[in-house]
Amino acid sequence: MPDPTFPSLRRRLIAGGISPRRVRRLLQELRDHYTELVLEQQRTGSPRPAEAASALLGTEESLAAQLLARRELLSWSRRWPWAVYALAPLLIFPTAFVATICLMVGLAHVLNGMRHSAPVAFLDVMRAIRYFDLYLMPVIVASGLAVLARRRGVSPVWAWLSIALFALLSSLTNISVTLQHIGAGAGVSSRPAILIPLLMKRWLPTAAAAAAIYTVVLHWALRRDREVPD
Repeated sequence: MPDPTFPSLRRRLIAGGISPRRVRRLLQELRDHYTELVLEQQRTGSPRPAEAASALLGTEESLAAQLLARRELLSWSRRWPWAVYALAPLLIFPTAFVATICLMVGLAHVLNGMRHSAPVAFLDVMRAIRYFDLYLMPVIVASGLAVLARRRGVSPVWAWLSIALFALLSSLTNISVTLQHIGAGAGVSSRPAILIPLLMKRWLPTAAAAAAIYTVVLHWALRRDREVPD
């Protein structure tokens, strides 16, 4: 392993579930150790100090195996995927939904006051926030979790589960905006005549959009990996 920059080791470690930030630190430690080994070989009069230091340090394959065997180095999403991709959406979406409603209520007071001194498109602003909360935010978060799963080397099953679950949660909520009040609610109906159209109108587009983003990112990442030699 004559190259102290470890070109393929970084990809192996990230694909194995170690976060990029921790990988950078580990590679820096390996570079420092490699430099120390080279200096030590020079002091001992080795005719080829760099090659001797590489032999002592080990191949990138052996280093990757040693580091990936240390479970404490793996990211949370790799060690506990159920918590990140199944439990987290159950916490993230309700929190974001409630926070958005609070923001809309607070902003409504401000905009109502501004309408007396300056023209403010109150309904346009509120409807834009409503649209983001009900349609854009679920797509962004769901696709983000799925991409994170890919970057951490987590099984694609968890990526698709996070998309389906987050899209489902978002389809069960609604926000109404009028000049007089802002209303919000969440719930599910057991009546197929109501539930099925709701899922087709809300769940399916959200899941499809998040899945499309995830698929594009996945395709781009796989293409990049094929183009970059180990």
